[in-house]
Amino acid sequence: MKVFVGSLPYTVTKENVEQDFGECGEIARIDMPVNGDRIAGYCWIYFQNESGVAKALEYDGQDYWGRRLKVMVAQSQNKDGQGKEHQDRGRGSDENTAFVGGLSYDTDQTKLTQDFAECGEIVDVRMVTDHERKFKGLAFIVFKNEDGVKSALEYNGVEYNGRWLVVKRVGDKGKGKGKGPANDKAEYGKGKDMGKGRGKGAGRGKGASKGACYKFKEGTCPFGDKCMFAHDTS
Repeated sequence: MKVFVGSLPYTVTKENVEQDFGECGEIARIDMPVNGDRIAGYCWIYFQNESGVAKALEYDGQDYWGRRLKVMVAQSQNKDGQGKEHQDRGRGSDENTAFVGGLSYDTDQTKLTQDFAECGEIVDVRMVTDHERKFKGLAFIVFKNEDGVKSALEYNGVEYNGRWLVVKRVGDKGKGKGKGPANDKAEYGKGKDMGKGRGKGAGRGKGASKGACYKFKEGTCPFGDKCMFAHDTS
């Protein structure tokens, strides 16, 4: 009686998974493959009874540490310890996902998507909320390809709606190149509630100055006056 759990973030630990999925039922064991010094991004959870499996399946598609879980009844594993469901898992999306912190709490998802679309085609935007569904100022933006993430990283430290953005590639442990006093200590959050936000202030308002658009400087910005960043001609 086991389930396959895919799309786990590389920063999660076996203890985290055991604690969170332990709410579904008593766990006999967890098989969590590793890849070098980090987890492979998936695991198998063995429950003591079928009710645990049934409850765990309810987590399929749920947001977990900023990623959308894939939970299914596990199939037989091969000699390498990989089940058939892993073959369909595909390449992890961390390479194409940007973490965006420092957002104001009244940020609109549609507007955020529109603004970051100038970096590249967006597949999904996940706004991090607490258990009361209140936005916590953090988001994960999944781009169609890595180029979109690279473009988004240029906005690390840029002022947006009166607050300084923190933009990092998901899974990167190092500090990104900042253009301003961004808070390098922003975190993804912990557990299913995504942890507690770093700041409680409401920012400096929407009337604050905008950061410079690097694409405008290159002559490639397609948004004109609608661009979320300043077109500095000086």
